[in-house]
Amino acid sequence: MASITQQHHSKPTSTFAQSVINMVGMLIGLGQLSTPYALENGGWASIFLLVGLGIMCAYTAHIIGKCLDEEPRSKTDTIPLVFAGVRLHLPIPWLRLSTTQLLTVIAVLVALPSLWLRNLSSISCLSFAGILMSMVIFVTILCTAAFGSVGLGKHIPVLRLDKIPTVSGLYMFSYAGHIVFPNIYTAMKDPSSFTKVSVTSFSMVALLYTALAFVGASLFGPSVNSQVTLSMPPGLLVTKVALWATVLTPVTKYALEFAPFAIQLEHHLPATMGPRARIIIRGSIGSAGLLIILALALSVPYFQYVLSLTGSLISVAISVIFPCAFYVKIRWGRLSRHVVVLNAAMIAVGFVLAVVGTASSAKLLVKSIQNGHVA
Repeated sequence: MASITQQHHSKPTSTFAQSVINMVGMLIGLGQLSTPYALENGGWASIFLLVGLGIMCAYTAHIIGKCLDEEPRSKTDTIPLVFAGVRLHLPIPWLRLSTTQLLTVIAVLVALPSLWLRNLSSISCLSFAGILMSMVIFVTILCTAAFGSVGLGKHIPVLRLDKIPTVSGLYMFSYAGHIVFPNIYTAMKDPSSFTKVSVTSFSMVALLYTALAFVGASLFGPSVNSQVTLSMPPGLLVTKVALWATVLTPVTKYALEFAPFAIQLEHHLPATMGPRARIIIRGSIGSAGLLIILALALSVPYFQYVLSLTGSLISVAISVIFPCAFYVKIRWGRLSRHVVVLNAAMIAVGFVLAVVGTASSAKLLVKSIQNGHVA
């Protein structure tokens, strides 16, 4: 076991730039599409909540690095695997699949080869592609304002306190990505710069979220969909581009999200097993897992809502509660009182967000079932 650990960590390959790309690529996902909806519902003052949660999650990323300074061999051993589709109703009779299902199949097939990549410096290329997809989505929304039938200037309320619980859950989900941060840390050539990587990454992500939230809410107003691309005029070319960018975004993240599980898998393989056999086993299990997710996504009713229900609790726990709790436990006796109080307060806030997010997802699931909607 020691030889395997040594083998994995003896040659960290990620530079500062590659680490930033991986972290930004991990954070920016389909959660960004809900920021205009959240801003319109919570009011423009809720942008302070968006930024505040970003600061909180940047802090927990920082203390994850501090925990790994104490326990450098610590690893994550579970991973949430979420593959979201886009709701369209354009049936393709000869395949007996809706456009949503067909695009999901294509996206999964494209993602399969990425599971055979071993180091995060290679995966950073995929992360960069994910960042580009997010920028494409943002640009297409701007193009909708320039060339579409809608324009900027819709009224955004100042603050809706009754909507803040739901809005906070949406904002929090947009920052969830901490499960991969230990692997980003251990892959860095200079782990001491992990805090700078975290601050840089979260600053970039918060800036994009803020811009997208204001543009989307100002463009579509009260009619903005919870997934902003669904509010775009269906006949425009930019809408089709946004659709494909939305589908391809999870593809660029899967290899990075699979990395913690893959590393744990390699730790449990026999030390005598050759590198080629390790790669084959790693890639085969990852591919099988992705195909199982595809089968569930195509066959299980309300699949994405069930994942959202469990994801609200899991993402807050991994992003806020666990990092703060482990940091206090590992460094107990060496932390000042105000640091302990700060982390205890963040744990309490995390519990509140988890309960609120889970309750909101449960209401959405119940409402979808009552309406007879199958995602």
